Amino acid sequence: MPRSLRPLLLLLLCAVLALGGAPARAAATATVQVLSHVDASRRWRSTRETDQGSLFRADGSEDLLREGDTLVPGDRVVTRQARVQLVLSDGSTLHVAEFSELVLAEGGATADADTWSRLEQRAGQVYYRMKNALTVEYGTVEAVIEGTRFFVRGEAAPGAGAGGSADEVVVEVVEGAVRVRRVGETGTLVSRGQAITAALDDGQPLVETARRWKPGRETFEQTWPVGRPRLVLGVLATGTVLTPIGTQTTAEWGGGGTLFAGLHLPADLRLVVESGVTGTDLGGLRLKEGLGLSWEPGALSVGGLGTVTWEDTATPCDGVYQALHIAGEAYLRGHVPLGRRLQLLPELRAGYAETITVTPAVGLGVGL
Repeated sequence: MPRSLRPLLLLLLCAVLALGGAPARAAATATVQVLSHVDASRRWRSTRETDQGSLFRADGSEDLLREGDTLVPGDRVVTRQARVQLVLSDGSTLHVAEFSELVLAEGGATADADTWSRLEQRAGQVYYRMKNALTVEYGTVEAVIEGTRFFVRGEAAPGAGAGGSADEVVVEVVEGAVRVRRVGETGTLVSRGQAITAALDDGQPLVETARRWKPGRETFEQTWPVGRPRLVLGVLATGTVLTPIGTQTTAEWGGGGTLFAGLHLPADLRLVVESGVTGTDLGGLRLKEGLGLSWEPGALSVGGLGTVTWEDTATPCDGVYQALHIAGEAYLRGHVPLGRRLQLLPELRAGYAETITVTPAVGLGVGL
């Protein structure tokens, strides 16, 4: 090899090693997962795009809020009569209420690249459901996350009147703990079931201690239309196995259908009402009514119901057996989005009504 080419080859080899020697880090991002806004009839509705909010990019451009938009450090979300659910790249979820402003702070990503370390809230209310440590700045006040679920809200001081800028920051902790402080200070640790109010004026101290606080219906009201339809109606096609128990010697097989309605409650709960019918291979008929609760933190829900079942079936001696059973069921249900309002619902449940029942099901749900 000519000596004159050796320095050039060495330089090329170093460049290849520099580019390929270390894996590229993923960028910290946020995605607009769900949007809702006030429609012409003054009701909150889910939407794919809204002019009731704006997305200000780090390069100075402005755009409408759209479902599926990806945000990067330096971008800013401003809502008017709109609510936004953002999902950070580490899986954390932010519910931005109406008349709020949130900045994905420049340089807020950690060394892990896909995890945020700092957000700047400038107005309104945000409900944070975090999976990693994070600092939320609101004016001169910091909320340093040592927990998982909490509200940060700006408020005008008592007697300041409506329409002015926030004078105080309220932090309310649903789960875990949050340290509320001024920049550079130790601050106060606020735990689950506690709240604290901090004045934005540097000359005023934080309140001395956190107060007891209990989340109520109104606490989560602004998060309801974000990611969780207020009402879900659905239908399930069911297959049923009634296992032998007591004097029953053979298993029965059957199928039927169930209609249900679910009303969204705070803390990812849903009030569920059901009505179903099941026929078996031995000529039995079961009519069931159920009432219960389900917990829906994400793509899966876990529920339990109290049930009243009317059974009408033939006996081996050509007789008729009729009975009313008061019992219960539990189920695990998946939620697979098929559109903005439509969901595919695979389900498996088990219950007891004089005999143990195992019921696989699949159906559709519509969010209203």
